[in-house]
Amino acid sequence: MPGVVVNTGVRIGGAGAEQAPSSTLFIVGIAERGRTDAFVVRSMAEFVAEYGDYTGDGKLYQHVQTFFEEGGIRAVVNRLVGTVPTTSTGNLLDASGGDTAITLTAANPGSWGTGITAEVVKAGSEFSITITLNGAQIFAGAGYETSAAAIADINAAIPNILVATAGASEDIPYSHDVTLTGGDADTDTIVDATVVTALDDFSEEFGTGAVAAPGYYGSTIWDGLLAHAVATRRVAFASFSAATSYTSAITAAGNYGGSTATDKTNASHIAFFWPQVVVPDGLGSTRVISPESYAAAARARQVIGVGGPWKPGAGIASAARYVVGLSSNGATTKVPKTISNALDEGKVNAIRVIDGQVRIYGARSASNDTGNWRYITYRDTVNQIASESEKALEEFVFSTIDSRKTLFGSIASALTTIMENTKNKGGVYAMVDAFGNDIDRGYRVDVSDSLNPVTALAEGKISASIGVRVSGVADLITLTITKSSLTTAL
Repeated sequence: MPGVVVNTGVRIGGAGAEQAPSSTLFIVGIAERGRTDAFVVRSMAEFVAEYGDYTGDGKLYQHVQTFFEEGGIRAVVNRLVGTVPTTSTGNLLDASGGDTAITLTAANPGSWGTGITAEVVKAGSEFSITITLNGAQIFAGAGYETSAAAIADINAAIPNILVATAGASEDIPYSHDVTLTGGDADTDTIVDATVVTALDDFSEEFGTGAVAAPGYYGSTIWDGLLAHAVATRRVAFASFSAATSYTSAITAAGNYGGSTATDKTNASHIAFFWPQVVVPDGLGSTRVISPESYAAAARARQVIGVGGPWKPGAGIASAARYVVGLSSNGATTKVPKTISNALDEGKVNAIRVIDGQVRIYGARSASNDTGNWRYITYRDTVNQIASESEKALEEFVFSTIDSRKTLFGSIASALTTIMENTKNKGGVYAMVDAFGNDIDRGYRVDVSDSLNPVTALAEGKISASIGVRVSGVADLITLTITKSSLTTAL
């Protein structure tokens, strides 16, 4: 099949474009209203315009808010609805009072549509229409001589709220008010499988990032997140219910470390966090939420700051801006060092209170292959390189394979540019001499004849490889202090 296929793996020992990878959070959950496919928002204002305000049973609003308040800049959102969602509707009648001139339908499912009211005022051969949502005006138009003119204006002005269509009558509507009725998001039928299926809308075209289903827990959710992250070259952030103890969290995460080489490699795509976090509720109090959106924002800040995901969103760099505390089983906690150490050993990333600040205190992936995939940043960095390489190589698909190896050189140059940028920004661990000169660049690009025999070229296949030594993470600093007497040399 024509195209570019990128495979990733590990190599033990030394290894002889575009902007930084996306800092995106991919997130699913329940919202007041809004479209039910993947949609990009870049601010809380954009989210509210599409998905509405906070609702008690929703999980999207507070997590998207936490993500943006903590420094995130781009979220891809997918609103969950049930098995048989329905939309609110209402009819504007003509002068006879019996035939429909205009049908108004909420833009998406849910009872939220019952908050839409349309007021028509007819004056002679013209009419005006004012539309409100929960009492707030969202559309006003006047001087319409035909229903078609009003329909066109409504659909152009508020397509994310309302869809207007022509009724059976060709007459204009008479003066009356209509409030939409019906509509049900059917959220009672949402199960874990619904959440996992919703991840499919986050196609690879959206780029790399962290994917999460905040507020949903258990093996079905974690399996789905992991499978999605592996398939799309992303990392998955997962957490535990409020009642889950740290020991139970360690046990649960331990099931994802993998026993085979493939499973261990795949496990490098998922990171677990404990405990839950406390955020303002906007009403002078607080609410407890799961920590994925905070962790994703901490990651995003580092991606934005250094141009890539090799610097973890942990330690002082993750100091909370919006999160105000931690909660475990309904009680305030600070997570002492002993528990933090146990969590780290168990491949769960602790969130702690250090010097009065909430901080993420771990950068572990779930993988049991700690030599190659100990840190989630290792996988994140490889994801970025793979994603950038795929985009860079697209321009060479269907190019002529010439005997002068011009195409080979172009491919090598494109990949080398990506790796040099990564190295220069700190994502690659290069070996240097005492004068700061590179001894080993920390990566190797190969598009040689040994990888490309003539038999493969005859079939239109070109192979290239990248070897990379990803920069490590300093998560333990040991200091030794020795006391000497006044008469002893230091």
